[in-house]
Amino acid sequence: NGKGKTGLRLRVILLAMTLTRLADIKFTSMAKRLFIVRASLEESICLITSPG
Repeated sequence: NGKGKTGLRLRVILLAMTLTRLADIKFTSMAKRLFIVRASLEESICLITSPG
């Protein structure tokens, strides 16, 4: 009955890996979006504050 246990462990590991990968992708896209927003905000502020 040891075979079923290893299969279960493998499935759990695969699931955990998939979840971490998904979380990583989500976090990366979120960070990218925040970075882009911040960059555009800074650009707008520079345009507003610069004379002429």
